[in-house]
Amino acid sequence: MRRSSRRRIGQTPRTSWRASAGGRPPEDVLEMPTVLVGGTEQIVNDLERRRAEYGITYIVVRDGHLAHAAQVVQRLAAAR
Repeated sequence: MRRSSRRRIGQTPRTSWRASAGGRPPEDVLEMPTVLVGGTEQIVNDLERRRAEYGITYIVVRDGHLAHAAQVVQRLAAAR
């Protein structure tokens, strides 16, 4: 989970995306159901869409991202 306001691909250098994505184009990475990029609202929207589309109900979050994940969980819980 990467919390960032740089959701739009044009704002991030392609070379950094390619290096962290195994050479895949940024457009493909943003559509991967296992990748979460954006601010809290964007990630909440992506998770809701992916739950509906793929049936994903659990995700794994690294320790370093728990504070950001807590905000996402709060938003998801409030929406129910």
